[in-house]
This record gives sequence, C-alpha cells and structure tokens, in this order.
Amino acid sequence: MPRRTSETNRPLGQHAANFGPQLPSDLPGDLPSGSSSPGDTPTPSGDAAKPRVLVLTPRRAVARRVKLALGGAAESITFARSASELTPDASNPSDHDLLILDSAIGLADARLAGETIKPGVLVAIEDRPTLEGTVAWMRLGASDVLTAGDGRDALRERLSDAARRAAELRSQSNEAARLKRLCKHMHRAHNEVSGQVSDLCSDMVAAYADLNEQMSETVLATELNGLLRQELDVESVLRTLLEFLLAKIGTTNAAIFLPSSNGDFGLGAYINYDCPRDTAEPLMDQLASIVAPAFEETRDVQRFLGEDELRSVLGEDAHWMGDVAASAVGCRQDEECLAVLVLFRSTARPFDAEHARVLQTASRLFAAQLARVIRVHHRHLPEEEWGGFEAEEGEDWGMAA
Repeated sequence: MPRRTSETNRPLGQHAANFGPQLPSDLPGDLPSGSSSPGDTPTPSGDAAKPRVLVLTPRRAVARRVKLALGGAAESITFARSASELTPDASNPSDHDLLILDSAIGLADARLAGETIKPGVLVAIEDRPTLEGTVAWMRLGASDVLTAGDGRDALRERLSDAARRAAELRSQSNEAARLKRLCKHMHRAHNEVSGQVSDLCSDMVAAYADLNEQMSETVLATELNGLLRQELDVESVLRTLLEFLLAKIGTTNAAIFLPSSNGDFGLGAYINYDCPRDTAEPLMDQLASIVAPAFEETRDVQRFLGEDELRSVLGEDAHWMGDVAASAVGCRQDEECLAVLVLFRSTARPFDAEHARVLQTASRLFAAQLARVIRVHHRHLPEEEWGGFEAEEGEDWGMAA
C-alpha cells in the first residue's frame, strides 16, 4: 500500500520509484514520486480540514496539472504510476481519502486501485469523456469524471470540490468512530452501574429480610415476655409457655424437663397430642432420662426428621420417640441449664425454620423467667442452697394431658 512522504520518503514500489524522476523539474516544490506538496503540512484544524490524496497516473503532464490544481487544499498528495503492486492490509486501513485515477492506467488497474484503497471520494480523468466511458467510471465508484484538457481554473474548482467532500467524509468517519468509542464506554459504564444497582437491590432485599426477621422476633419476644413476667410460680410459667407454643407452632406433643438438685431431670409439664393416653405420661417420664441429658448443653434449637436422625444423638434409645419430627433445645441462663424443651409430632408435619425461631426465642425468655422465679422463691436462702425444681409434698405442677 502506498504511504505518504509526510511520514517517509520511500517510493511506492518499482513503478513509483521510476515515476519520480520523470516529473518535470519546474513543478512546485520539485517533489519526487510518493512525496507530498509544499502545502501538505497539516493545518491546526487537524484531520477534518484537509484530505489525503493518492494520484495514479503514468503521465507527468497530468500529475503536474493535478498538483497545481490542488495546491494547499490537501493534507498530503501521494503519486504512483500503477496500482498493480498495491495490496490491502486488513490491520491498517487506507490512509487516503481522495483517489484520482488517470484513464491511462486502464480500467483493470483502476478497479484494483479502488478495491485496494477504498477512498471516500474517487475522481477519474479522461482525455475525451464519452457516455460509455463515464458510465464505466461511475460503476467503479467515481463521483466525477474530469477532462484532462480543462482549463486550470475549472480543474482547480472541481478537484477542490472533490477534496472538500473527501475531507467532510473523513470528518464524518472520525466522528462516527468517536461516537462508537463513546457508546462502548457508555455501554461499559451502563453495565457497571446496572451491576452495582443489582448488587444494591440484592443487599436491600437481604437487609429488609433481616430487618423484617428482627422486627418479627422483637414482636414475638415482647408478646411472650409480657405473658411470662406476670407469672411468679413454676406451674404458671410452664402452662403459659406451653399455651404460647401451641398457638405459634400448632398442635404437637411437647415436654418440659426440669433438673433436680442431684443433677437428674424430671418431667415438669407435657402436652399429649397423639400419644396413647394411658402410655403418654410413662413415655414422658422415660424421655426425661434419655432426651433431657442429650440436649442440656445446647443453646440452639436442634431439628430432626425421623428416627434415623434422632439416633445420631440418642443412639439406640431413639426408638422411645419413634419415627417422628422433633425439635429440642436447652433453656440456659448464666451458663446453667434450667430446663430442656422437646417437641415432637408426625413426620408429615415437620418443624420448619420459623418454628425453630419461635422455639429459640421462647427458650431464652423461659430460662430468664425461671431464673427470676427461683430468685423470688429462694431469696431467703443462700444461693448454694437453692437446689433444683423438686416439687414439695402434695404439690403438683399441673402436667397437661
């Protein structure tokens, strides 16, 4: 591909190398082949002001007339005798905006030049234009066909007009390229903002879910705490808690195991939902020695579905509960276990995360109220003599059936 001599003084191949010396010495500037005219220095207005011109002609007289006609209207003027050695370079598009073809190079070479250079404006020069020849040039993409014998003013006017159109096209092309780059930047920025908005929305949804859960837990805790703090004896506290759990979790078997002074657990209260009536209390008493010790150290609610999962904690004693869905938690206050709470029912109605949340809050508030009741009932005794929750003779804690 030919190159402007504003960048280098090397000729454009063998033909171009032979072309330079044949130019008449009286041409302005006396430039060799592939060189630019004296008026080719880019103006401060930049690429949009003047076009880059490539002239293909084997005739020095035509080259001289074109050069004189264009004068300083072009950023650069490059001359060559033939396009046969020009090859397209996909990685470096054409550097020329205006292509001027002399009919003396022939239509085949002209077609090769047009396909190789791909200029914005193409102008042909004929000695004697004919309708057939003009149509042929137009099919090659020529926007104007000049006559070699036209006067200097006419040639200057038409070539200057072609140069102006080529400069405008290049300016439009540069602006289009700029807008494409701007669109790409905007597209990337849009994607980044969209990603940030998406992340923000996700964070807001998560924050709202957390806030909603905290508010629900606060409402739940306020409701239960208001009920429990009204009761100052163990039996009432146990009954209030079980009634609250039935209302929030639904029908279920439930048992509350309380520790004694010797470290063993006894049945404090229970709810029988679907166990045989005559075996319910013996079953609960049996679970006091099996289930309660297994969960007295826990602070978080444990959920199980089926006997196989229960066996992982209770071992072979899991058969006492059978194939049920169960939830259990230790009710601890100041590092001491004050009760163990166990719920179980059919695996067709397992306990979900919401049930576990209710049970977790209930176990915390229940332990706090039990500790308050103990302080009230034993305030006249030293703390080391408080003991457990053994019922006094004749006293019943109201176990439910």
